[in-house]
Amino acid sequence: MQQIKDSHLNLYRALFINNETEWFQQHRLETTNPGHFYSVDPSKKWYRPLDNEVINKHLSGDLTCSWYANDDNDMCKWLAFDNDHDNDNLERIKSVLSSVGFTAYGESRRPGREGHLWLLLDEPIDRTSLCLFGDEIRRQAGVSNSDIEMYPTTKSKRSKLRGPLGINRKAGANKVRGLFEEARSADAEEQLDWLAGAVRNDTSRIIQIADLVRSRQPAPCVNNIVVSNNYKENREFATILDIIPSERLRRLGSKYFTQCPVCANEGHDEGCNNLQISNDGKIFCCWYGNSPGKIHTKAQIFSEAKRIYAA
Repeated sequence: MQQIKDSHLNLYRALFINNETEWFQQHRLETTNPGHFYSVDPSKKWYRPLDNEVINKHLSGDLTCSWYANDDNDMCKWLAFDNDHDNDNLERIKSVLSSVGFTAYGESRRPGREGHLWLLLDEPIDRTSLCLFGDEIRRQAGVSNSDIEMYPTTKSKRSKLRGPLGINRKAGANKVRGLFEEARSADAEEQLDWLAGAVRNDTSRIIQIADLVRSRQPAPCVNNIVVSNNYKENREFATILDIIPSERLRRLGSKYFTQCPVCANEGHDEGCNNLQISNDGKIFCCWYGNSPGKIHTKAQIFSEAKRIYAA
């Protein structure tokens, strides 16, 4: 096993490790679950602390780890985009980032897969602001959330991604190492030498952009809201517009848009625009729920809206 310099191990920890307590290890190809990650946390009998020896083994290829995208205080050291297809979506995102003064680095490219794009930060930032920024970058790049995954995520506080410079042990990945393309070397120490001088992007500018995104959102989303189930069943509402508060509605032309309450309960529609309502409130539908196998009926939407807003 290659012994990585302590200064490089500390550098890697400072750049990529958000959670010092829990991490994930990838099963080897010869196991029954090749390529899958399993948790290594204090509750497991196989637990071991995330020390420099673990990081050294990851960097030398002795094992492969995934790291959490945020810490216990919901703060993040990096933003990463993941593309499982061989197209130019990450390049489009990188171009948008560059146009507004940010520098991102490609990693883990292999045949058939564009890989990861990393944005390193000069200091930790709260997950909500970082996700607002990342979603806006995806929007400006013309890339849908379903095409490109982002870490951290808005849906889960506990998302993880394979650590850079590690070996991919998934079947078909041919044990390719996750190298940064700009480093122009396959040697771990030389990759880390390059990382020492890589750009740390200005967190304060990300917060500014996130605040601008917040300012133009029509209303706060209701994802994860705690609501009551004791609304009065016999209370009368002429239309769904009588239920949803006006400050949660965004008007475009003759229609209103807002977050679908059923989608909110399921943990998506972060953009708060799946529910489309006619001008008089008598006709409404959820575009996400109109997908085959994902139908959100009017009765479901009306009932969930009452449960959230008319308790």
